Amino acid sequence: MKSIYFTLILSFLAYNLFSQISIGQNDMPNTNDTIRLSTTTILNYNSTETGADYVWDFTNLTPTVQRVDTFVSLLSTPLTYNVVFNNFLDPNRATIAAQNPNSPSLIQQVQVTESYDFFKEASGYFSKVGFGAKINSVPTPVKYDVPERYYSFPLTYQTTDSSTSFYGFTVPGYGYYGQTITRKNEADGWGTISTPFGTFDAIRVKSTINLRDTIYYDTYSFGTSINRPTEYEYKWLANNMGIPILKITERNFTYSIEYQDSLRSTILSDKLINNKDLEIGIYPNPTTKVLNLDLPENFDGYAEIYSVNMQKLFSRTVSSANKSLDLNLENGTYFIKITSDDEVILMPFVITK
Repeated sequence: MKSIYFTLILSFLAYNLFSQISIGQNDMPNTNDTIRLSTTTILNYNSTETGADYVWDFTNLTPTVQRVDTFVSLLSTPLTYNVVFNNFLDPNRATIAAQNPNSPSLIQQVQVTESYDFFKEASGYFSKVGFGAKINSVPTPVKYDVPERYYSFPLTYQTTDSSTSFYGFTVPGYGYYGQTITRKNEADGWGTISTPFGTFDAIRVKSTINLRDTIYYDTYSFGTSINRPTEYEYKWLANNMGIPILKITERNFTYSIEYQDSLRSTILSDKLINNKDLEIGIYPNPTTKVLNLDLPENFDGYAEIYSVNMQKLFSRTVSSANKSLDLNLENGTYFIKITSDDEVILMPFVITK
């Protein structure tokens, strides 16, 4: 009888030992990694569907658009950013950068384009230390006072951590903008996740994110702070995959999904999604109604708005002198397609009211 009990105990321990994975530094992205992501939206997501030895099935997802995320060395980013993020005397020196296809959403008066995110990978954590972007057309490095903790290692089931970060900068002719970021992470599930890309052993991490904007207007000698609605991220991480296998973002009861994928010929091509010959940005994103376009000088083209199902909702000519769109749309994710001659670019944006 003792032998049977002993065998059962060993079986139980072996099951837990080999079924639960652990995420560490070696599972984070490396320089020159290029990862294809599919993006889509869903009407709702039950975030309580998690726990130990859970099975998540997302195989029925249909991608709307794809992009390729690229991780680069610090030396390949603009020199202005290297001075700040590649300082060997700084304990929070970045170790890798990523070209960000979706520039940070700040406020309408602060236009952000061509951004890079800067991260620090270490044996005990993976954190974001800041970003660099053209802010109102001026290349600006923005370093967090405290790195934003994404993961603590080893990342296992029921691991928790949190961080509070702040950054701020002066906007010439406008005033001052700052933001406080509070992130709380909890590894609240482990098991198997299936997507159109495959099936993986994974850990789910729930992140609760609170943002607080601080604004000062020089013209009025007046400042204020505004709390944004709480956001949630649900991320599934697997070994040797660099970034999450799948991520769900919940913002104002709107759900968007991005997941690692292969090239899908049934959706828009890479050239359509990310034509680097067109230096175009949109802001603010999310927006309540008005979407502004950052267009090159002497630009003339055509703008079209599509739903996530690629139904055309709106169209209009645009130019460098006529670049604001007044949109009467419900809350949700949409796409703007901008065409000039034979060049096309497609970008997602969010309406929140």
